[in-house]
Amino acid sequence: MAIAISALSGLVWSILGSFLTQNFAGSYSWFAAPSGIFIGIAVYYLSRWAYRKSVWYLALASIISTFIAVALFGLFLGAADLTRDIPNRIPSAVILQGMTACLWGLLFIPIYWTLFPLAFGNHLLIRYLHRRNAERAAGEQPATRLGVDT
Repeated sequence: MAIAISALSGLVWSILGSFLTQNFAGSYSWFAAPSGIFIGIAVYYLSRWAYRKSVWYLALASIISTFIAVALFGLFLGAADLTRDIPNRIPSAVILQGMTACLWGLLFIPIYWTLFPLAFGNHLLIRYLHRRNAERAAGEQPATRLGVDT
């Protein structure tokens, strides 16, 4: 359940990212939106360690994962930029430009700082689901967990 919510959450975040980047990146930024599914799952697996710890660790994980997710979105945004028919471009430079533009915006444009508390709230939800699933799994008998009726 937590993985599915993470994928859906990543998709919502990437739609937000596509909306926020379309002014400087153009309409092709919407090609990067489906990547949010994979970014959400990657962030879930990278942040799982914090779901077992205190809220302070979760806040730290939220900050780190926001940077990682924005960089990954920038990677996909750069890849989407490569779909445009513009000659004489260096593909790795185009992708790096997308990543640095997204990270620059996250760091230096104050309105984007709201992404950090939003990410923290998102992580609180996923943490709750992760812990609930772990408690359910721990509460079941080993034979039942394996699908064997007793």
